[in-house]
Amino acid sequence: MIAIGYAEGHNLNKRSDFYWLKNSGVDASSVLVYFNSPENLKKYEDGKKTLNKLNNLGLNWIKLWLWRGYVRNNTILNLNKLIKKFKPLDNIEKWIIEDLKYMIFRLDFWISFFSFFNVKIHLEQTEKGKEVIIKQIALNDIGGCSVGKLRSYPCKLIGNLWGHYNSNIFFTWGQDSALRIKNTYNCLDNILISGFPYKIKNIKSSKESYEIKKNFRLQGVKTTILLIDSNHSKNLNSYGQYLPTYILENFYKSFIELVLENPEIGIIIKSKRKKSFNNLNNIQNILKKAVKTGRCHLIEDTFQTITSSYIEAADFAVATGFVFSSALMECAGFGIRSIYYDYSNISRQEKDIIFWGKNKVIFRDLSKIIKEISIYNKNPKQKDYLGNWYTQIDKINMYRDDNGCERIGKYLKCLQDGFNSDLNCKNSIKKANQKYITKWSENSILSGNL
Repeated sequence: MIAIGYAEGHNLNKRSDFYWLKNSGVDASSVLVYFNSPENLKKYEDGKKTLNKLNNLGLNWIKLWLWRGYVRNNTILNLNKLIKKFKPLDNIEKWIIEDLKYMIFRLDFWISFFSFFNVKIHLEQTEKGKEVIIKQIALNDIGGCSVGKLRSYPCKLIGNLWGHYNSNIFFTWGQDSALRIKNTYNCLDNILISGFPYKIKNIKSSKESYEIKKNFRLQGVKTTILLIDSNHSKNLNSYGQYLPTYILENFYKSFIELVLENPEIGIIIKSKRKKSFNNLNNIQNILKKAVKTGRCHLIEDTFQTITSSYIEAADFAVATGFVFSSALMECAGFGIRSIYYDYSNISRQEKDIIFWGKNKVIFRDLSKIIKEISIYNKNPKQKDYLGNWYTQIDKINMYRDDNGCERIGKYLKCLQDGFNSDLNCKNSIKKANQKYITKWSENSILSGNL
């Protein structure tokens, strides 16, 4: 059985937990989707609608908060015996022991769950957290394995993504992200390269892109910019630091003013979350003026929507964020001119990009980006280097054929066949890796069991 923790949703035109299933050869009846809570079930729409859609896909599902199965396990019995021998000497040791008891309790649950449903392959969509680690320990105990994929493009900040990934098998987009992941402090035994994992071409986004391009052309637009943002906040607490709201407002204001000043410029705004974008109070009035020109298009359905689905309508993608933008690298990997506004000075870590791309693809000065794009609009040949990642594209997205999902799906099928043939975890992975290399070349696996 293949188990999937519901996280990214079921809409196959967006980021989805089932992006890999079509054409994989895996029987949907051998897949079990689990929901952690009622809130998890209703994350994207009414719970009944979600379950109906999973039923239509032929998938099994279970509500974990209602499941009461139990499988006796010697590992848990031994751990419980061991923990009873510990006698805390102070409050810190007392806290550690209580936390260990909780982890053993959760480990007992996951070993029972995976054993009861004979789960040998677990697709882990969550990037970090104690529960992710506990699930991995449980899989190791029962002889199963976990499969993960790149969601956030790794930056080279020391300590970044520490403890995020614990999967036995991990898929990346290209050599660059594979090497970045390998250099993080994570336990990844097998790092494979699949290309970008989601389908970027679908009927909905293609139709919208066509309409945007047609309407902009009628308005006299010569250069279209796809604007990409990130989570923003006023950062008034210490729980998490995001892109400062005033920085993002200035980012959008600068491009909106460019639209109002230059009738040959159009912008497509693809925010991370529509609600978050609407909270940018200081740009709403000027935004209305830009929309009235017919040269400012707002993507309405933004949540979980794949940013690169709209590159057919744009000449440039421009992004900013607190850390390096995954959505921008996604666009750059498919060949669109892409520029990063580096307000937070990640340049100190991204020395390789700075070496060849300073003031070409990465800028510290927002006004300079505006100026360079304006010059490009007048004479593209004069600024052919602007946003050009041509020499790096193969490293970012190794295949660029929109079939990353099928590579992962067929790998999962081979892995499942190994387990079904009574191979153990190590040999099932070895067999799947060897077949993957035979099909996609030695460069398709950075490190692994061969």
